[in-house]
Amino acid sequence: VEFKNEQFEAFKGDPFSRYGGGSDSFAGISEAQEGSWERSNFGIYAGVDMDFTEKFLVAVALRYEDFTDVGDNFSWKIASRLKLSSSAALRASFSTGFRAPSLHQQKLSNTQYIVVVGSAEPLLQGTIQNGSAQARALGIQNLFPETSQNISAGLTFGNATRFSGSIDFYSIRVNDRVLFTSQIQGEPGSALEANLLESGIVSVQAWINAGNTFTNGLDFNFI
Repeated sequence: VEFKNEQFEAFKGDPFSRYGGGSDSFAGISEAQEGSWERSNFGIYAGVDMDFTEKFLVAVALRYEDFTDVGDNFSWKIASRLKLSSSAALRASFSTGFRAPSLHQQKLSNTQYIVVVGSAEPLLQGTIQNGSAQARALGIQNLFPETSQNISAGLTFGNATRFSGSIDFYSIRVNDRVLFTSQIQGEPGSALEANLLESGIVSVQAWINAGNTFTNGLDFNFI
């Protein structure tokens, strides 16, 4: 059983941190961007390994988590191993996974000076807070958890000369990965462009659930 509490704080920096272009292009946190946030989550998990025969083992694991801000999730894993001999075995597994967006991905808001073609001086780009009115006005949804599925299978072996090795295939799918958007700029003459210019900002970006990724590969290990 597990209980965890997380906290994230962004506090206003020294005024000189916002002077000119800021420190290393990043302007300091402003009063409008500061804040303190927290959340907690409860988790319970269990696993069991069972030898059905002297050669065949099956393992099962279950996990339930409940976050105060992004809901709950049930994940599981099943794995097996078949001994081909005293020094060789086949193994395979399938599992699901879950990752809640971090607090800084949900609450971060800052500005950065960037070089823009045609401008004699750096201009401000903003990161808007997910879940804010500004984000909703751009059609950006609140962040929600990533989920994943993982398949793996492989062979491990050895011999009397102490030579050993393993070959494993894996395939990982991550759904709804949390990533930054590209730079969002208003169309010429649009209300968005006018609002950005009024704030002294040329573009904005935000964290979103951007899409799905797939990772496939082979691992070779020999000793």
